[in-house]
Amino acid sequence: FKNLHHEVSGKKTRSDDSWELQYETITSGEAFLALIQKDNDYGFIFCNFNKNVCNYFSSVNSNPKNLLMHKGILETIKFAKKLDIKNFKIGNKTSKIELDNKSENINFFKDGLTSYYLPKITFK
Repeated sequence: FKNLHHEVSGKKTRSDDSWELQYETITSGEAFLALIQKDNDYGFIFCNFNKNVCNYFSSVNSNPKNLLMHKGILETIKFAKKLDIKNFKIGNKTSKIELDNKSENINFFKDGLTSYYLPKITFK
């Protein structure tokens, strides 16, 4: 997971400590890492969870042009359902004024997976 992140991005994406924390949440039963494979393409999806909600946290795909991760997200939703978790959160939508091409594509992806959005209010 970590190595593929580095390979795909071409750089170190975050600290080794944060990777270690993710690993600890998996070994403590508070998260899971899904491996998604099809032919020569593969990817990983990391989600943390509690009894009420499963949170999509991050993912990486060996071939970003392949829609493998769409099926991967669906499979992680099904897995969360087997754990009797009623809610699956895929993250926040980016404000229209903050959109770049990548964020616009992520918003489009999230729109296809959700039936409703929860409002998020941030106080500064």
